[in-house]
Amino acid sequence: MGVIRDDVLQNHLRLYPDEMELAKVFTSGFDVNWARKRRAHNTELSCYILGAEEFMKQTFGFDFEIALFFSKYDKSEPRTIQAINQILLEDPYIGRVDNGLFIVVGRDNLIEDWISHYSTVNPMPRTAIGMNETDIVADSARDAWALRNKIAQFLFQQDLFDNRLPLESDLYFFGRKDKVHSITEAIRRGENRGVFGLRKTGKTSLLFKIARHCDENLIANVLYYDCKDPEIRGQRWGELLRDVAEKIEKIFSFPPASAGSPGKQLREVCSKIPEGKRVCIVFDEIEYISFLAKLNPHWQQEYVDFWQTLWSIQSINRRICFIVCGVNSGVTEVDLVNDVQNPMFQIFTPVYMTGLDIGELRSMVRAFGRRMGLTFDESAISYLFEQYGGHPLLSRMACSYTHQRPEFPRDKRPVKIDRGFLEQTSERRDAELVNYSAHVISEVKIFYPFEFDILEMVARGQVADVIELGATENDIRHIEKYGLISRQQGVKPQFLIKVVERYMAREAAKRNGDPVHRAIVPKSERDTWLERRIKTIFRDIRRLAEITEKQGQWFPYTNGNIVEPEEFASARVSLNAGTFRTFIIGAYRSLVEGIDPKTLKSTYPDLGKALQRIRIYRHNEGHLHLNGDYERDFADFLRVDTGGQDLKRDTEFYFLLQQCVLDELFAAIQVEVAKLD
Repeated sequence: MGVIRDDVLQNHLRLYPDEMELAKVFTSGFDVNWARKRRAHNTELSCYILGAEEFMKQTFGFDFEIALFFSKYDKSEPRTIQAINQILLEDPYIGRVDNGLFIVVGRDNLIEDWISHYSTVNPMPRTAIGMNETDIVADSARDAWALRNKIAQFLFQQDLFDNRLPLESDLYFFGRKDKVHSITEAIRRGENRGVFGLRKTGKTSLLFKIARHCDENLIANVLYYDCKDPEIRGQRWGELLRDVAEKIEKIFSFPPASAGSPGKQLREVCSKIPEGKRVCIVFDEIEYISFLAKLNPHWQQEYVDFWQTLWSIQSINRRICFIVCGVNSGVTEVDLVNDVQNPMFQIFTPVYMTGLDIGELRSMVRAFGRRMGLTFDESAISYLFEQYGGHPLLSRMACSYTHQRPEFPRDKRPVKIDRGFLEQTSERRDAELVNYSAHVISEVKIFYPFEFDILEMVARGQVADVIELGATENDIRHIEKYGLISRQQGVKPQFLIKVVERYMAREAAKRNGDPVHRAIVPKSERDTWLERRIKTIFRDIRRLAEITEKQGQWFPYTNGNIVEPEEFASARVSLNAGTFRTFIIGAYRSLVEGIDPKTLKSTYPDLGKALQRIRIYRHNEGHLHLNGDYERDFADFLRVDTGGQDLKRDTEFYFLLQQCVLDELFAAIQVEVAKLD
């Protein structure tokens, strides 16, 4: 049983005795160490700091004290959260309490639902645990475990692993300390760096971390440009130079530069940067404004003038430096482009983003897992590292899948995860993760086709052929630098990310007409699998719609809204010919009907193929007349989905078709996102 400190009793609770009953509730797991009234954003709150008892530390992984806020308003409003976020940045909270969560107790009867809705609409870096004052006091009077169970209800439901956006705070940033240090020191010296790596290895998160580090330590002012933004890549080279100049003027409050060319304006502005100050300009997704640009072809020529200007300015002014970031390091490695010297050649020292090392992976997995009631032991960490090579996205999604497993209901946590369990569930888990593999390696095939062929040969076990081919270190240096393969004893290449290896082998086999044996979801998991898969498809269609809208590109579902979404969302597991027919007709109405297949195929070929599968299966189940093309397409899809086997038309057969339809749709969306984002 916890205690209420004398300072809290003699000061805060003496002034506000109506809070005594609530404070006592929290002694069933915490010491009440500090309390004061605070006001922010026109909101008054009682602010507490709690010290967790040992059993709470073990259950929830509380390594720091916990912030508690008591709101006496009858209605929850956004300003309450705004006030809390501001107070958490002040003494004594900053540096003292857990930065990943806070508890807010209010008199609003709907506070829990309000917090849940607010967190969905306005993603927050911290987990907010909402409680109604009357309910938690009454529940704690009846049940000594009520507080513990209420906290578990919030924390064990969340999925911290399923985060796919760049990290804009230090809260969930793990590892990369050596890269942060080396790049910030390069900035301090006025040197340039290029950050390159596979998709979803944390490149943009690293850039944001470097910007925060430079700001906090007064190393440099960092200007960040996302070059895939249509507003950026759509500019001409002079317009972008002028934009850079105007932003530097704003940083230092310079008066506007004298009239002249954009290059002259930027040169004049940079000459005014005060002694001891630096500016670092970051160009993320650099391919979009380079000779590789596809969406805005003017950059194929204009990047020369752009970078010649920047390089000439830097050559006489070391108070400015640059970081470029992307997948293709070739933008800085090619010496000649169209018989013109590449101005980016050899002025950037490359930094390659590989997977997390095992120590960094351990820190990330255990920090997230403990908060969700999952303890990954050392054998589990080793297994994750072996299978996913430390790749941040793949590792997190593997852990997210484990979090969703029916063996770990929320009321039975905390639980320990070991290697044995991960091995037992590997087939089904990797069948899920294999779809993300396309996203990870999508641009290797585009930018480095020869290296991709070697990678595929390694994936299919053709190591001897690779050696016989005589591939040199230079022939595979990108896939090696990116952490896809390694050379044992400097000769034998080995895949480092096993799930990607299996994906590539499967795709190669499919392309070559080899039998494909797909892992089928077990019967006991099909209901939850179907619900999760459909929710993910909805979410990723919306994500793809957002990307295409920003880029001004046609997309068949306006704002991500499919036709008759309720019919698709209410799909049930296919048990026989009748239930599969209901499913496929519903999927056709929601996703396919009314969309011109030729336009779709030309704009989104992978999505077009996935929807064509639905179209063909629907026509077959609808007993429509199939002409020669449809008949051939139906046979092709059926051969791929059954692995060329003549299967009995039973429950397993019809569920297999349903699984194939949804898996291929999900995978196609991932590929289209990878192409555009």
